[in-house]
Amino acid sequence: MAVLLGFVMVSSFRYRSFKELDFKEKKPFFTLIIGLCVIVFVALDPAVNLFVAFITYTVLGAILGVLSPASKKIKRVIKKDKNTSIQQPKLPLDH
Repeated sequence: MAVLLGFVMVSSFRYRSFKELDFKEKKPFFTLIIGLCVIVFVALDPAVNLFVAFITYTVLGAILGVLSPASKKIKRVIKKDKNTSIQQPKLPLDH
C-alpha cells in the first residue's frame, strides 16, 4: 500500500475533485435513497468500508489517468511527431 500511495503522490494522474456537485440544486428522490444507503453502508463497519472506498478512489484515479482521452491525445500527438520529420526552413544564402 505504501508503494501505491508513493506512486500516486509523484504521478500526474488527474483525480476527480467533485467540485461540480451542487447540493443547492433540486435532486430527485432516488438520490436521497442512494445517499442514505451509502451512509448506512459506511456506518456498518466504518474502518473497513472507508478503507475500501479510498483504495477504490485511488486505483480508479490511476486507471482513468492511464485511459483518459487526454493521455490518448498526447500519445497520438507524440506518435504523429515521430512519424513526420522536422524540416528546417530554407534560408537564402548570402554571397
